[in-house]
Amino acid sequence: MKRNILLLLTSILIGCNSNNILKYQNNNCNTIVEGSYTYNKIWNTYAPAIVFKKGVSVKFGTVIKQDEKDIVFVEARRRKSDNPDTLIYPVNTIRTIIDSAGNCVYGDIPDMFCTKVISLRVYLDRENDSLKENLFWDMKPNENFAYCMKPGKYTINRIEFYSDYGEDESISIPFSAINIDSNKTNYIGNIILCSASSAKQNVYKVPFKTVSDKKQAGATASFGLLGGLLYGLSKSANADSSKYYALVIKDDSTYIPNSKQKLVKKIIH
Repeated sequence: MKRNILLLLTSILIGCNSNNILKYQNNNCNTIVEGSYTYNKIWNTYAPAIVFKKGVSVKFGTVIKQDEKDIVFVEARRRKSDNPDTLIYPVNTIRTIIDSAGNCVYGDIPDMFCTKVISLRVYLDRENDSLKENLFWDMKPNENFAYCMKPGKYTINRIEFYSDYGEDESISIPFSAINIDSNKTNYIGNIILCSASSAKQNVYKVPFKTVSDKKQAGATASFGLLGGLLYGLSKSANADSSKYYALVIKDDSTYIPNSKQKLVKKIIH
């Protein structure tokens, strides 16, 4: 009796973590959902800023002018009463320039100022599905994905964000339902996680809560995986002060599908 109960509990626990969607490989199905997930390096502290090559040190403030030789830089105010200095630095001493929205506009973002790589798990509900199956897409950074699907209408009910720092979970979802066509390759787009301004086209804000935090320090503990980036966005770009991820959905005209089924575009929106 005890053994039967143990087996039942084990099967329930395994079932909770198992996926009822198969990955597409070697023509193992006829109805497929495909796309790609791109993770761009994200500035994870206050913006705007510059990073120097020497010592990888950072100064917070705005570049108001740049030419081939120099940049003109205004330091950020620490107090309202401050009269910030205007400074000139040779361009060849600068590694990175970050604008007020947290975007890298010159050079590259050093790893020490960059959010760890984030993977996604996208949970789905299928309309009129009496079985209430556990359905999700796993998306690895900078990789394509392809899954076998039953045709029908699906809604995204939750997104989980994973990194070395821990796990965040969406509070609400801004996307419409997706209709999956039978015997087709349904292309849902290139999903990009980035620090783009919410005012730009095809950018969706996904508010989130932190579920587990492995790094209980600094901005990460306060703001989740994206750390101080979100604080910087809210202060410098008039963004919503709540925590959110910015997802861009693009129709990549160069995308080459994995399957040979007829391609139909079902770009997430």
